[in-house]
Amino acid sequence: MDSNTQLNAIATDLTSETPVPGTFVYTDEAGNVVTTTTVLSAGTHTLTATFTPTYSASYASGGTATAQFTVNKATPTLTWTPSPTTITYGTALVAGQLNAQSSASGTFVYTDEARNVVTTTTVLSAGTHTLTATFKSIDPNYASGGTATAQFTVNKATPTLIWPNPADIPYETPLSSIQLDATAINTISGHTVSGTFAYIPPSGTVLPLGQHQLLSVSFTPTNAVDYTTATGTAYINIIPTNVQNSALTLVKLAHPISYDSVGQTITYTYTVKNAGTGGIDAPINITDDKFGTMIIKSSGTLSPGSSVPWTVNYKTTDSDTDKGSVSNLATATGLVNGNNVTSNNAVGVVLYEHPKEHSHY
Repeated sequence: MDSNTQLNAIATDLTSETPVPGTFVYTDEAGNVVTTTTVLSAGTHTLTATFTPTYSASYASGGTATAQFTVNKATPTLTWTPSPTTITYGTALVAGQLNAQSSASGTFVYTDEARNVVTTTTVLSAGTHTLTATFKSIDPNYASGGTATAQFTVNKATPTLIWPNPADIPYETPLSSIQLDATAINTISGHTVSGTFAYIPPSGTVLPLGQHQLLSVSFTPTNAVDYTTATGTAYINIIPTNVQNSALTLVKLAHPISYDSVGQTITYTYTVKNAGTGGIDAPINITDDKFGTMIIKSSGTLSPGSSVPWTVNYKTTDSDTDKGSVSNLATATGLVNGNNVTSNNAVGVVLYEHPKEHSHY
């Protein structure tokens, strides 16, 4: 306290109207002694000054005077550094981004530029955002209502196109939605992305006989604010009619279905089955874009209804964590009368789950 402005009581001789020498002891409303080093709580206070004269023979002790004054609440210092890191659309905010700090104890409520409350489950649209943290004090000596702001960017997400290689079709079969069936997903959220697909060659095209013929697609998202365009490819075999009743199916399972660290093992289990009416000759191969070509049956014939299992392990990398998913596709092939028979594509998408974060105030 400032002794010149608060603790400044004066004793006066009413007859001579001159100051009376002596000392004052100051106390608050609870009877506690206050001095020039006392810090009072915020609020209205009544102080009492009790006088002791220097010349007690001439003047009586114990006289008092009171004064009332107010201690305003202090304004806490608010900071928000560093600013939240850039994220990609589909990623929810995390506690490490909603991390404003205050010099006083309390909590923050976070809002976006439209004054909508945001939390660690909020997914913001792509673009530059200004977030506001409004402070609520739990210390009665500090004021609530102060704000801090931070600006950060949400990048557009590029959809991942899932388009397994179509099953073989016999010559003179026109392309249709059965083959031209790509889908777009946001690998961060796992949600399907709506939009339009433009295929080359288009639906209705009759391709010539041949293996591994290129199909391509361009995707334009309906939501151009949050997503970019994307492209993809697939391959198809156009086979003679004498092998059209031969069919391979491929089922691929991944365990676990999500990962949260680098070096985590994902086990892929494949099952290749002869789903046709005639035998399929070896070699029976699986080609996976993560593992290359794997020979799972090197000789003999896979009879109708029979299947061959296969298992392979994969360890996640830094790149997988950055991308937010491990995506791969596989096909199985065999021979009928010297012609390739190709299975459906088996697609696997294993999502990255961010480790849980904890906030502290």
